[in-house]
Amino acid sequence: MKISFLPNPGLSIKSLRISFLLMCVACILPQFGFSQTGPGGVGAANGASTLSAWWRGDAGVTSSAGVVSAWGDQSGYGNNLSQATPANRPTITTSAALNNRSAIRYTAANSQFFNSSYSGPGVDNMTLFVVANGTNYQSLIRFQNTAGTYVVYPWNAGQTFIASSDGGTGSGVASGLVGSTNNVGGARYRRNTTNGMQTYLNGGVNAQRNSSNNTLPTQTFFSGKYSGGTEYPNADVGEMIVYYTALNDAQMVIVQNYLAAKFNVALSSNDVYTMDNPANGDYDFDVAGIGRINASNLHNDAQGTGIVRILNPTNLGDNEFLLWGSNGMALTPLVTTDVPSGVVSRVSRVWRASEVNASSIAVDVGAVDVRFDLTGLGTINAVALRLLVDTDNDNSFADETPIAGATSVGGNVYQFAGVTQIANGTRFTLSTDAVSTYYSFASGAWEANTSWSLSSDGSSGVLPAGVFPGRKDNVVIRTGHTITADNITDNGYPGVKPDDLGLSNVGPFSASNLSMFYQTGDILIEGTLSIPGIEAMLGGYTQIASGGTLTTGSSLVNTGYLEAENGSALSTLDDFILTGNSITIINTNSTSSDDIIIDHTDATLCGTGSTILQNGAGSTITFSNSGTINQVCSSFTISCTGAGCSGTFPTVGTGSVILGNSGPAGVGATDGTTSLVLWLDATQLSGANDATITTWNDLSGYNYNFTVGNGAVLKTNAANGYSVLDFNGTSHYFQRAYTAGLNPNNFSIFSANNVTSTGAYKTVISSRKAGPTGGYMLYSIPTSNVWTFWNGNGGSWDQLNATSTAGTWASQALTYNSTANSKSLSIQNGTAVTQTPTFVVNNVNNTRIGAGSNEGGPNYYFRGRIGEVFMYSKVTNAAQVILINNYLAAKYNFTLSLNDVYTMDTPGTDFDHEVAGVGRASDGSYHRDAKGTGVVRMWNPRDLGNGEFMMWGHNNATFNSSTTAVGTAVDGTLIHERLNRIWAVSETGDVGNVSVSFNLSTLTSGSFLGSNLRLLIDRDGDGFADNDVTPITGSFSGNKVVFSGVNFQAGDRFTLGNTNFGTPLPVTLVSFDATSQPGAVKLEWETATEINNDFFHIQRSIDAEQWISIDKVQGAGNSNEPIQYQRYDNQPIKGVSYYRLRQTDFDGKVDYSPIVAVNYDGATTIQVFPNPSTGIFTIPQMRLTEEQVLVFNNLGQKVNFTLHTDSDTQISLANQPAGVYLVRIFDGQVLHTIRLVKN
Repeated sequence: MKISFLPNPGLSIKSLRISFLLMCVACILPQFGFSQTGPGGVGAANGASTLSAWWRGDAGVTSSAGVVSAWGDQSGYGNNLSQATPANRPTITTSAALNNRSAIRYTAANSQFFNSSYSGPGVDNMTLFVVANGTNYQSLIRFQNTAGTYVVYPWNAGQTFIASSDGGTGSGVASGLVGSTNNVGGARYRRNTTNGMQTYLNGGVNAQRNSSNNTLPTQTFFSGKYSGGTEYPNADVGEMIVYYTALNDAQMVIVQNYLAAKFNVALSSNDVYTMDNPANGDYDFDVAGIGRINASNLHNDAQGTGIVRILNPTNLGDNEFLLWGSNGMALTPLVTTDVPSGVVSRVSRVWRASEVNASSIAVDVGAVDVRFDLTGLGTINAVALRLLVDTDNDNSFADETPIAGATSVGGNVYQFAGVTQIANGTRFTLSTDAVSTYYSFASGAWEANTSWSLSSDGSSGVLPAGVFPGRKDNVVIRTGHTITADNITDNGYPGVKPDDLGLSNVGPFSASNLSMFYQTGDILIEGTLSIPGIEAMLGGYTQIASGGTLTTGSSLVNTGYLEAENGSALSTLDDFILTGNSITIINTNSTSSDDIIIDHTDATLCGTGSTILQNGAGSTITFSNSGTINQVCSSFTISCTGAGCSGTFPTVGTGSVILGNSGPAGVGATDGTTSLVLWLDATQLSGANDATITTWNDLSGYNYNFTVGNGAVLKTNAANGYSVLDFNGTSHYFQRAYTAGLNPNNFSIFSANNVTSTGAYKTVISSRKAGPTGGYMLYSIPTSNVWTFWNGNGGSWDQLNATSTAGTWASQALTYNSTANSKSLSIQNGTAVTQTPTFVVNNVNNTRIGAGSNEGGPNYYFRGRIGEVFMYSKVTNAAQVILINNYLAAKYNFTLSLNDVYTMDTPGTDFDHEVAGVGRASDGSYHRDAKGTGVVRMWNPRDLGNGEFMMWGHNNATFNSSTTAVGTAVDGTLIHERLNRIWAVSETGDVGNVSVSFNLSTLTSGSFLGSNLRLLIDRDGDGFADNDVTPITGSFSGNKVVFSGVNFQAGDRFTLGNTNFGTPLPVTLVSFDATSQPGAVKLEWETATEINNDFFHIQRSIDAEQWISIDKVQGAGNSNEPIQYQRYDNQPIKGVSYYRLRQTDFDGKVDYSPIVAVNYDGATTIQVFPNPSTGIFTIPQMRLTEEQVLVFNNLGQKVNFTLHTDSDTQISLANQPAGVYLVRIFDGQVLHTIRLVKN
């Protein structure tokens, strides 16, 4: 027998029993194959569901001067309402009562009605909703064009729900609608059913009675009256909805909550969405939901009017609901603040969820699949998507772990499967631009895929066509490669004008109104980056390594952090513009052919190099918008050559900034080029315990070594595990001949020591002279042992005294500022004491450590132990003083009096080692780049405010080893090994995202090489095996790996992990699972990284020895982000069977996943074979009729098919295109949904 079916069989089902069952199943289950885009996510607005009509005041309204001529139907069926006579048209208004939403205003006159050719209902079951506020609601929904035949809601002054087929006007059910009040009203009709005729009001049943055994009549639809009547409403109407089905109780609850949130209606019962309350943030927009009253009364798939669809809850219990709504903001512009590490930006729109039962008590509906419809946002790489959930409800996404694993489900829709983080009250949103790192593969154009690879050594090969670094991605241009960007759109984004950045401290300046090539990701240049003929603006971290070159053919604007190392080349053929909060450090010669422009007051230009202006046509230094020469450091020189120079050259900056990041606490540099002029550190001395040390070498890079004197005794493991020098108070000291660098006009001196005697003057450092008296000393006086900062003033001396610390380790900080003629002394970071004396520099005598009396023989010997003494030739600012004191306190284990901002040195944590930090003091002074003596550098805090600091130190575990213990040290799937050494973070306030780098030049074991590196963060203190924060990908250059946009929290531990990215396996498999489900086995797997991955074969076996391939799945090629895959075996083997993945790369290399077993019981299963097929699908041992089968395409549209029945049933899709289809089969007891694939 051969039967041909039309796409819409409508009501032609012959068997009443089957018809009834199918209809009921359809109303309580999602309509498979298409999104639930109707009101609240109930029904589909595609003209193919039971949502028959949907009129919204905020959509489809045609009006002129507020007068409405047409109201478009949003159901997809096109049941539009219209009024041809201008005098008979209602108006549109913004209704303050209805939550300031657009509403259609009916004004109780016979001129105010709509009519249309829409006829109905003519069905057995029906559901209606209205939202209105007015004095009379009659005839809002009215199917009637002749007297005596009708369905009206509500009717007449009694405001009842009536149907002529079921008792007429005399048997109406009261609507309960209240005048001059916001109402969510509803009516539900179920033929021949107990309580089958019901009205609903504000969440619950208002009135009900049994229904008759009659089909509802068919009449023309009117709103506002009917052709022969005069029953007019007087109300503002926000929404009217008609379903040609009886929604189940769960769906009734969901739709009413959607309407209540949208129109600010207080529900009297079943108020399961509370995020529309002002106290919860007014998430009133696009509300949708899923829920369940009982096993046969549920709704588990919804999208509604928004872009978020949630489906497939795994633990949805009786009387449980999950609803969500948004804050109504547009998706764009993207937000770059309040984002976690590894995420640059997110959409502006935020959603919030209610997950409660009917009593408003929080519940857990289990894991859900979350989909986002991003139609209109252009082409999106699913790998780049992240779901952000505010799990702790602190109104911040910055401290959350981004959820990866999005997969494309067709069109521009992307799914996160099995999400468990969404709970009652949680906010969530979407990031669309996770950052990737691209390494140059060969010289070429920026926008050419052949120029780039995803591995630091190029082993992964070139990228697929059309793939290249975007604006926010990081790039590494390797030695020998030249990358050219010659169009402002080469990174795939339109050019940006500095004036359009929306920053108050950027522009206007020359060229600020020009569109530019704008890159905000990091750029690490070992080779050459050439930007000819276009303006360029760099907003991220740009490093030009020694031997690297950055050259531009026009203006170069820096709004980020630009660092040119010694031996690099930086040249621009037009203006070099420093603006915003940019930091520019140039330790080489750079050339600009025109001007240097310093814009506004926040940008700085420092370094030990110079810039030469040389175009011969008016080159000059320009300060715009209040910029000054004080923003150029005194270490930097600007010169000009040629006849066109305008101004005084060479020009030296006047900014008093302590450069460098490798000094104590990361303040100053140790290369002999900065104001760190002396650093004596006993912990770096070599020798046996109790050995006498007579040479104390300077670590500042200036080599101001102290080689004269009797020295002191080395005590190993004497202070917090560190070595110190012991001075006997009678003969021990170090001396250096007069050195001008140790006698500057301005200076800061720090020391950490322990005074152990009270009977004499105890000198730490002395550099003084007599005749006239001059120089400085730091000593502890006899008896009281208070600390004194002594200085000569030409005729006498001045003394500044502070508290005693005899018998304990402590720090001292003394400064002299010649400009202000002031000096200060503070102990243990306490409040400084100050004076304003005259100061005369020592220009003749030696400098001593451990003794004074420089003008003669040594005296005033120190008694006790000294760990460190260091000196800057500038005045350290308040922020730097705080950082340095915290470094010393952690190292030598003493307590600070004030501003103890590093707390990870306390017992039980003891991350005391190589502590460094960034911060900003309450006076606005700051330090934004630190490394110290360790391998970790942090810089460029994006949101550094007054009183905010971030410091870090490590646990002193060995750095040249790694650990691979799965389950304790690493997860063993994504991360296979990590460093033993762990660092910890203290954060005061929120400094924002930072850049972090590790110098790996001293790493001698483990396989930490290249793009396999990940930054690991332990947020909850239980180790790194569970990856609290998604491991962060960095950029590897030389022997350094850089991580940008990292958002640490106080107490975070961090270290480096390794994915074994360079091992033979091209795919890092995180998981592979098989689970039994009705009618199928669900197969899911996730990869952490993929290199050259062509495809997977899914293989099945009954004995784990003989395997057959049952499906082929395309791989991602190259990816360094997690990717989730999901497939179904629709013809599984009953009992125990086995599955594995056979992975094949582009070179034909094959590898296999672990084997997983599953026990499939085969219950209520319909077999279909072959599947996939070329169009003929066989269902064995079943004889099906046309009433039992429906087929939908992947858009949810019913399609033609041909049915052949004999002992088996064959479904033919020979006339349909290749693709995925869903067939719904009712076997007399159960409704089955089966996925068919036509090749």
